[in-house]
Amino acid sequence: MNRKLISPLVILALAALTWLGFAGGQYLYEKFLFAKGNIPDTPDAQQIMAVMERAYQILGQASRSFDTSEFPSVFIDTKDYKLTIQQREAVAKVLNVNLDDVKSTGYLTAMQAQYISMSPGAMGVPVSKAKIVLAFKTMRINRNKALVRYDDGAALQEAILVKVDGKWFIASIKPIWIHF
Repeated sequence: MNRKLISPLVILALAALTWLGFAGGQYLYEKFLFAKGNIPDTPDAQQIMAVMERAYQILGQASRSFDTSEFPSVFIDTKDYKLTIQQREAVAKVLNVNLDDVKSTGYLTAMQAQYISMSPGAMGVPVSKAKIVLAFKTMRINRNKALVRYDDGAALQEAILVKVDGKWFIASIKPIWIHF
């Protein structure tokens, strides 16, 4: 084959592979990395999924009632969720406390402050009453800590859960990939 022809063919092949990598990346990510069977069949895994589903029910109720009293039953403050200084300032303002009082707060307190700030008189948002179905993708449990990836219909999320006195609590949830 002519050398002048080989060079453009190699460039075209590399360009096609690069395009396939970007275009098919999410598909392959979902299909291969999160193939079925990555959720352990254990009592801990069942408890973790139940806590995650209950958390979404509680968040749905709180988005309508602004009642955060059930949050401590599914969320917890740990060092796994670190608030930035801006987040700490906002939390302190909403909770009407000093900045030093929220120095070691975590996900539970941040969620409480967020929903309190949305209460009547604050900026309201329209809320759907549709039930959210969680699609669990992967779960790694290491003693009293778990890392869970799941899809809530709006985003691929990553949650950290901790086990305290035999009960699992959500210590952090962060979006990995937002989709519509």
